[in-house]
Amino acid sequence: MKKFLRLSLFAMLMLVVLVACGNDDADPTTDDEDDATEVADNGEAADFDWRAYEGETVTVGIWGGSDAEVATRPELFEAFYELTGITVEERIYADFLINLQAELIGGIAPDLFYVDSNVFPMLHADGVLENLDGFIADTPDFNQDDFYTPLLNAFSVDGAVYGIPKDFSTLGLFYNVDLLAEAGFTPEDIPDTMAEMPAFLAELAEGLPADVTAGVIQAGLARHLFVYEAAGTPIMDADGFAVLDQEGQLDYMQLLVDSYQAGHLATPAGLGDGWSGDSFGLENVALMIEGNWAVGHLNLQFPDVNWGTRELPTINGNQGSMAFTVSWSMNAASDNQGAAWLFMHFVNGVEGQEIMATGASLLPSRVSVAEEMDIAGDPILAPFQAAAAYATPWQSGINLPIVYSTYGNYFPGALSGDLTLLEAVQRIMEAANNEIETHMQ
Repeated sequence: MKKFLRLSLFAMLMLVVLVACGNDDADPTTDDEDDATEVADNGEAADFDWRAYEGETVTVGIWGGSDAEVATRPELFEAFYELTGITVEERIYADFLINLQAELIGGIAPDLFYVDSNVFPMLHADGVLENLDGFIADTPDFNQDDFYTPLLNAFSVDGAVYGIPKDFSTLGLFYNVDLLAEAGFTPEDIPDTMAEMPAFLAELAEGLPADVTAGVIQAGLARHLFVYEAAGTPIMDADGFAVLDQEGQLDYMQLLVDSYQAGHLATPAGLGDGWSGDSFGLENVALMIEGNWAVGHLNLQFPDVNWGTRELPTINGNQGSMAFTVSWSMNAASDNQGAAWLFMHFVNGVEGQEIMATGASLLPSRVSVAEEMDIAGDPILAPFQAAAAYATPWQSGINLPIVYSTYGNYFPGALSGDLTLLEAVQRIMEAANNEIETHMQ
């Protein structure tokens, strides 16, 4: 039971589902069973039997995702079934780690499940993830080199692969064209630097209707990690303890707090909305920092809103964003690994990634798929694709989930003014580091 101790310590964590993380890639799969013999990158025929496990069922553990992702998954599963004859059974977890932990302990966990990059170090340390190197080696057309290297590295240890990134996501700035115009601005007026944003938000707020806020923010650490690290100090030190109060770490976070307290920024909850995508779609705000997973949601739920996207303003002269990625990983205890690998091979191949990227506005983790879809030429998705080159991954060692959970307890106090920002981060550090030290004993 010792290997599950760490899981229980993080039971309070609700994963930030950034879908996609990719949400943030060439794999010559096909949906025609007559094409079971494929051609590898070296031009030689690769014998691969997609029907080897026909009639079996693969169980997959996931969280819900955006409306667009939920609507697209049935198409993905049906395409896989037509190719392989294998049925996919979903288990959608409301509290992902809590539910997955219980099933791992009980020996009934699914064959495959999502793994967010921020909890991968923990799950790998607990030995619940299957090493995929053998499966990859036996699948000549898988083309491991086609994945964006940082994404694959997020699920690798000492060169061994324990998860295949299904997609990735980054953060970008969404703007409402009509609300900007009503306030006397154009998208070109939005500042290119974060230092200029507070003044712009104040001017924007003056020109907007009284019931519209200039911008919406999320209060979680997952959206702010890159801001804390913009001055070059990581939020976790070499010993695995939280560091949030060093020189330069709070400069730009203070700008955010000041704008919130001035009424120029609001949280979705403060606006009575479920999440920032709804706040923006309902036109309760003019600006939103959000991931590309919001694109599909806006297109599906708010088709009449006139909006655009751009890269985030720079900090200290440098571009910054967050990179979120989620893998499909295999249960090390699964007795259905052959069929499970076929599913992983398909969903992470060309056809599978194109289905999800097109239907759910997720960024494919395979370079060739991104190029085939010409994402760089898409004015809406291009800013998110560009951010992949400089974004900070949502991963910082095995103790990050503790800091993430603790952050959510104290940072709202800085926004409300009950605590100064420095007081809030010092309380976060004290509480998180006490828990980390206890777990290390």
